[in-house]
This record gives sequence, structure tokens and C-alpha cells, in this order.
Amino acid sequence: MLTNHAYLVTRLEDDPEFVNNRLVIIDEAQKMLIALENLAQESYLLESLVTQVQKSLETEKDLIQRRLLESIGFECRYLIDQFYSGLKNDKWLDSLENLRQHFSELNLPEYRDMTRFFTSDREFWLATAEKSSKDVLICSSKKGRFLLADLLPEDCRVLGVSATLEISNRVSLADLLGFTEAPLITVESLQQKQQEILLVNDFPLVTEYSPLDYAEEVTSVIHSLQVFQEPLLVLFTSKELLLAVSDLLDHPHLAQYKNGEPSQLKKRFEKGERQILLGTGSFWEGVDFSTHPCVIQVIPRLPFQNPQEPLTRKLNHELRQEGKNPFYDYQLPMAIIRLKQALGRTIRKEEQASIAVILDSRIVHKRYGKQIRQALAKERTIREVNRKQITSTVIDFLQNHKNEKSKKEKR
Repeated sequence: MLTNHAYLVTRLEDDPEFVNNRLVIIDEAQKMLIALENLAQESYLLESLVTQVQKSLETEKDLIQRRLLESIGFECRYLIDQFYSGLKNDKWLDSLENLRQHFSELNLPEYRDMTRFFTSDREFWLATAEKSSKDVLICSSKKGRFLLADLLPEDCRVLGVSATLEISNRVSLADLLGFTEAPLITVESLQQKQQEILLVNDFPLVTEYSPLDYAEEVTSVIHSLQVFQEPLLVLFTSKELLLAVSDLLDHPHLAQYKNGEPSQLKKRFEKGERQILLGTGSFWEGVDFSTHPCVIQVIPRLPFQNPQEPLTRKLNHELRQEGKNPFYDYQLPMAIIRLKQALGRTIRKEEQASIAVILDSRIVHKRYGKQIRQALAKERTIREVNRKQITSTVIDFLQNHKNEKSKKEKR
């Protein structure tokens, strides 16, 4: 049986016996953490809830139930307005508490699942829907984590395959999945001679610029690189920055959330429909580019996990309780691993070459940046440059690549 992470954990929750006496092989086992967290989460579209309430009001006769429905609709609309205004205060939390109270008093069978959702002891937050930045979701997650080891029956064996099995000296993926005894087999990484990394040492610090100002700086670099007429892959860590840069770009490009699903964008990019692709999410570790002889990558921000995400908060809390340092034992090593995975997206074949421009100057100026540089230098050539040197350094790299390619063709 071949399936994906999401189906596996959902099936395990309902019927763990289906893997009795089986060997379960999990590829990209690091994604199991996300699948397990998704299992712990639920969400509702606030707009859909408002629509449902309005329909119920057309037929509901009970005066008390009508008043509760009207209050629920009001609070949902208020939450939508608060979200679009930037959640500048904590009043939305009061609105959430009001919803909890209203649903606890509501007695309509069609709202049974919503009542359980709003009255449960969970963490709540607001977010935009994945496919539309206009739709607001109210999301919740159980306060603890699901562990894979707890979902599996005792007579099931597991083999996990991942580039992140050993996250740091003090944290392993097996630990995080609930397996206390797990032998690890590692494969040595190879030197990537056909790839160079440029660290821009005078780029504005992302933590000191507004999102729009930083987007303008990133857009300026993209404009300077697109003149080379080489495929340009820009990897973002957030949807917001990606869309901001897309809005500022005056050159034809493909942008995630605007021009289709990641798989569609990959095909169009590799066919040469556009020479600039803006992506996030799966483009960091799940999409390979194997057709382009040479690709220029731009990475505006180091891929640290969002500290406000439920999974990150839960893991940080667990690690602190175990006497570990969440940043140095988990967050930093994971960022390095994710960065390496992203850099490998464009050198899937021996004849491919790529140059990556990392704009986040924290890699140069912050104390932890040394660890990132040392990890990258084990496999790739690293050059520290200023903004004025980016263009000339890329020219040198492209010329060297052409010369090497020409030499191989003559042999």
C-alpha cells in the first residue's frame, strides 16, 4: 500500500490495526511532524459561518436561538474586520470568548460540530485561507502534540527516511515522533562543485525594515538579476512577502497563490513560459528543477520557522521542559537543513549549475550566522559580497560555467 503522510495519520487515528504486523516505510519523515500537527487542528471559514447563520435565521422561530445566532453572526463579522485591521489589540480575544459563550447556549443540531469546536479547551488563532488571502479562517489546535509512536500498534515496525533524522546533538526526529530507541544511519553529503553561494553583507537587516520596504529592496535585486536572461527562482518564507514582491515586480513572472498550484508553476517555469518564479512552502524541499542547465536562486530570508505557529510553540515548550535550548538545539539546525534542501532543488543532475544569492544579512552579522556559514561551506563554495558586487560575481560564475560546459563537450 502506497499513501501520503496525511492519509496515514488520519487512518491511524481511526483504525491503527490496519498496520498490524506491517513494516511502515516513511519517506521524508520530517513531514510527519506537520501531518500530525494538522491532525490536531481544525478550522472554519468565518465568511461561511456568517452565511450559514443568515440562512438559519430565515427559518428559526425560537426567539432565544435567534438572538444567539444574531450574536454569533455579529462576532464573526467583527473578527473578520479585526483581522483585516491587523489585530492591533486583543479585543478579538474577547470576541472569541463571546463566541464560546454563545455556542455553549446554542441548541441547534446542525451546529453541533461547531459547538464542540468553539467550546473545547484548545488554542485559537485567525489566519487567511491557503488559496485565498481574502478568506479568514478561525483555527484551533489541541494543546498537546500527537506522537506517531502513540498512534502505531506495538507490533508495527517503522523505517524513517529523511535528511533531518539527526537534527542536532541533542534532538533527533525520532525523539520528536515519540520513539526513544531508534538507530540512525547517515549518508555523507557530497561536495557540490557546480554551485556557489553569495552572502550579501550590506543588505538591510530584515528585522529592522518594514515588510513593504524590505519587499522593495528584494525587488530591486530581482530586477538587477533578470537581465542575465537565466531562470530565476526566488524562495520566500512567507506568503505576505512573496505577494508584496510580486505586486512590485514590473517584469513578467510566475507567483504562487496567483498563477496556480506549485506543480503547475513548476511545469510552466521549466517550459520557459516565464523566467522568474516566486515560490514558498513545498518549493523549499518538495519540488526539483532538473531541466534547466543553470538557475539563479534568490533567498530573501533565512528559513526559520515562525515562532507563532502552533507546532513551533509546542516544540519550543517541550524542549524547554527537557532543559534544551529551542533555538540552538532545534530552530537553528532545522533552518540549516531546510536551507540545504532548498539549495539542492536546482542541482539534481551533474551537468546542472546554480548560483544562490542569500540576501538575509543576519547570516553575516549575527553570532549564529557562523554556524550556518560553516555548515554550507562543507558542501559548497561561499563568497561574501556587497550589493554592488552581486552582478559582477554572477557574471563570473556564468562565464565559468559556460567554459566548463564547453570543455566537457570537446572531450
